[in-house]
Amino acid sequence: MKIDIEHIKAIALHVGENIIMTGWGNVQRETKVDGTSVTEIDKRANESVITHLQDFYPEIPVISEEGSRVDNEKALASPWRFVVDPLDGTETFLKAEKNKDGFGVHIGFCFMGTPILEAGRPERRLIAPTIPESNALRVAVSWRSSKQPENINGRDYTRVKAVGGEMFCKVASGEADIAWRGNGRDSSENVFSSWDICAAQAILRAAGAELFNLRTGQPIVHKSPNFAIPACIGGHRQMLPAAGFTPREGRVSAPILTP
Repeated sequence: MKIDIEHIKAIALHVGENIIMTGWGNVQRETKVDGTSVTEIDKRANESVITHLQDFYPEIPVISEEGSRVDNEKALASPWRFVVDPLDGTETFLKAEKNKDGFGVHIGFCFMGTPILEAGRPERRLIAPTIPESNALRVAVSWRSSKQPENINGRDYTRVKAVGGEMFCKVASGEADIAWRGNGRDSSENVFSSWDICAAQAILRAAGAELFNLRTGQPIVHKSPNFAIPACIGGHRQMLPAAGFTPREGRVSAPILTP
């Protein structure tokens, strides 16, 4: 299986520049059956991304937030699949805030439920991150204050606010030590859908880190029939004990893609 990651990035940039940004601050909110927000821009971006992917990779099915249930379930049965959020951060997009970092086009790629970003074997972080004092732990959390825990397993922390999958990119870039997404300390709640985090989890993994289920300690995989992702924590294994979390041994294996 050959995937050109530069080509996938080009699709995301094209859709972002020619569809997303043209409607920024000039679009009406609609409400989906599940109560979440959607816009005409979400729909146009979705159509464009899927058309481009199917033109170049017709054998690989697509799961998308704005896709039909039938198409998404069919794609879930394939070992290889794209996972797309055509406009991650619809709420911040609708606010038309000056900060453009709060939304984006997410195109992830999975093998057997594991997000992959190995095209050309991107350089991994070779220097282990510095383990901070517990009160200096930088934690990427939801931008919504209602979803920010008061503490991380009894430890104080510095908030690094992010939208959706962006929180895991904060860890990959070194802006945060870990990423935490749960309902306070509740680790039983489903907090994401696959399309929210697949692309970001792939970036996290490419940086040598991983995303773990808070309850089981196992790496997150994208196999749920309802596309739900449970409460989770992301970071480098040696960093996670500073947050009171011990991941299970082992790591999800995935093939290396080549351009």
